[in-house]
Amino acid sequence: MNRLRPIILAGALWVALLAPALAGAQELAVLTASSRTISVAKGSYVLIELAANPTTGYSWSTKGFSRAGVAQVLGSDYVPPTSHLLGAGGTCFYLLKALGTGTTTLTLAYARSFDSGGATTQRFVITVTP
Repeated sequence: MNRLRPIILAGALWVALLAPALAGAQELAVLTASSRTISVAKGSYVLIELAANPTTGYSWSTKGFSRAGVAQVLGSDYVPPTSHLLGAGGTCFYLLKALGTGTTTLTLAYARSFDSGGATTQRFVITVTP
């Protein structure tokens, strides 16, 4: 049961974040590291799913949007792995809402907070239609 506790807590936190956001939502689109471009209707939600392993010291952070007012990050969460292997990675999720029409690029960085070296970045292009 102790091994399941972090998974249950992360799941409960994620449901608490998603439930109010998705009430009456028009659409939930999912982006991954391999599908980085999407077009959604205004008012829709976008879920970004990225592999992560905080045991290595790395974590995802938001660097910002190229154009304000098109989309907004509502929150993020890390879900630990279901594997019992030492050092196994989990998944980081970002929930966004499409606010206004236009195109914007969200930049996320995967880096260690104590390392000023080069971070790995992922860019997601979001086009919001009326």
